Amino acid sequence: MISKQEQIALLADMTASTALAAGIIYPERFSRSFDPIHKSIFEIIDRRPGDPGYSPYKLIIAPRGSGKTSICAILVPTVAILLQRYDYIVIIGYNADDAIEKTEELKRELVSNPLIRTLYGDIRTDKWSTKEYVVRIGSKPIKIHPRGSMQPVRGRLFMGSRPGLIIIDDLEKSKEVENPEIRREKKDWLHGDVLGCINRSHQHIDGKDAPWEFLMMGTILHQDSLLINLHESEQWDSIVLELCDDNFVSNAPHYLNDKGCKALYEHLKADGQVDTWYREYRNNPVPTGLDAAFPTDLFRDYEESDENLNRNHNVESVVIVDPSRTANPTAHPTGIVAVGVDMMRNKLFVRECISKRIYPEEMYELIAETILKFEARVLAVEVTGLHEFIVHPLKTFLSKRGISIEFVELHARQGRDERGKAARVRSLVDFYRQGIVYHNKQVCGPLEQQLQAFPKAKDWSLMDPLGYIVELLEKGQRYLSFPGQHDFEGKDDVEREFRELEKFYDDDEEELWAPLEEFRVV
Repeated sequence: MISKQEQIALLADMTASTALAAGIIYPERFSRSFDPIHKSIFEIIDRRPGDPGYSPYKLIIAPRGSGKTSICAILVPTVAILLQRYDYIVIIGYNADDAIEKTEELKRELVSNPLIRTLYGDIRTDKWSTKEYVVRIGSKPIKIHPRGSMQPVRGRLFMGSRPGLIIIDDLEKSKEVENPEIRREKKDWLHGDVLGCINRSHQHIDGKDAPWEFLMMGTILHQDSLLINLHESEQWDSIVLELCDDNFVSNAPHYLNDKGCKALYEHLKADGQVDTWYREYRNNPVPTGLDAAFPTDLFRDYEESDENLNRNHNVESVVIVDPSRTANPTAHPTGIVAVGVDMMRNKLFVRECISKRIYPEEMYELIAETILKFEARVLAVEVTGLHEFIVHPLKTFLSKRGISIEFVELHARQGRDERGKAARVRSLVDFYRQGIVYHNKQVCGPLEQQLQAFPKAKDWSLMDPLGYIVELLEKGQRYLSFPGQHDFEGKDDVEREFRELEKFYDDDEEELWAPLEEFRVV
């Protein structure tokens, strides 16, 4: 047993430092020394009302293996319970089972911990189930409630109190985050249901504990993930942490030192899992540097004024359109790309890039202007899901404008979702790596940003239609060769071949070779 004075001193230490509380309450769970990466985590957790930079919205984006779940889903609620900061704590997981697993782990720690038993004895109450339970700290009952993603949170009460501490752990999973509809649904649920579950009539008062607080943690899985959206918001006190830097200098040497970080990278790379390394350990869903699909050193520029492509008869220009799925101007933008194909010089010129949220009649006008501007011979339109709503009205519009052009319907054979798009865009990698693709430096900045964010980009409106150029080349039986693969024969090469043939020429074969010789002369 400890004295009342000693108890007060312990609680005071916990109030001042959550890292210190870890060693006091859970010395076995937190037996490893904290790393530099944890200092940043605890700085956000320990900021209270009145402290510089404080916000009741806290976001910690940390790599796998950093112990963020043990800290945020076990240690933080334990300290909040012992200090009696909140009446009602909600812990939200990826789904209901995940949330229950986390709250059950917290329950086991609370009832079996020697220090807690010494301080408060048996804290269990008659409300003790997996769906929810109540602990009693002194005379204060505190409810712990698990909730899964998309489950209702708003409107919940415990003894007249709304949730005070809401902990959200790893809300997104790698497969689901690929689907833009699921991303949008979770975003709406978070902002509408979860962030609306508190009593907003209670305002924060400097120097006193907050009446409510959100603590969210996870690992970035996509450029358009909830974590990135919240991190970009000024409302959230947030930080993005990595296991190591580009030179494999570890930020968590007690977990994995510099050599260990490099070894893990090499292992994942050898298994074709470079994406996993950047996503899970660098909090970057897009490989960078030499590991990037489209590193910046592959982007070659050109000037339209220098090339004068409209006057080059060897260049065939095509306009490729990926129309928005809806007339709503707030939907994903329509993408229009103009590409010049030069078979003689073995080059693809990306001449125009337009990405806009526009209504159909505006889109038709923009397509017509692009065709005329670049004297395009082919118009290719992605029609999946919009066939009767795009083909006939667009052809009618062009006919009224007096524009006659070959019309090609593109069908998303690989699918409309991001997996299908990724397959189309990935087909461009070899063209870029072989130096065949050239960008109009005046307009291709947005396209390059999308390519650099591949395959986890927020916006696909330009690189997706560009990805169809491979299919169009096949349809038109236009075959580019990579530099050094099939060099075109020049005049000297042709003459050399004829000289070789002439070595076998004799009088007896005059009739045989005469037609060939005559053909050569002509």
